[in-house]
Amino acid sequence: MGSAFAHPHFPKETTFRWDREDSPEARKITVTHITVPYNEIKAGELPAGESWHLGFAKLRTTVDLESGGTPIAAGEYELKGKREAEDRWSLELVSGKEEDRKTLAPKCEFEKGFPVAHHLSIETHPDGEKESTTVWVSVMFGDMRVRFPVAPN
Repeated sequence: MGSAFAHPHFPKETTFRWDREDSPEARKITVTHITVPYNEIKAGELPAGESWHLGFAKLRTTVDLESGGTPIAAGEYELKGKREAEDRWSLELVSGKEEDRKTLAPKCEFEKGFPVAHHLSIETHPDGEKESTTVWVSVMFGDMRVRFPVAPN
């Protein structure tokens, strides 16, 4: 059995590579965040239309992407969770400095009823059959999953 420690916040990084080798030209996306405990009360207090930092998550892509018709230029973005309604969330990507911030809202899938994720978890992963694989950016918190597909443009 692993050892327990109080209120763990630790940095997490996940990378998905379309290319088998990691080179300066490799096509990849990387997501970093700090794991934070899921707090159902605090999440419920966030007003609809407001965004949450998702453990100060960042998404970096070395290649232009497309997500359900939304173009995502190569670069670094803040990845945020947006509370759409009492029981519905989406994700948004924010780039730029304060004076010229740009928000992208890829079309997300939202699902409830998963086993409870007691800590925020963000992953990049493939899903589907060998001939028709989709790459997803997925956020799990509480009993919810919000995700959007990405593909090199």
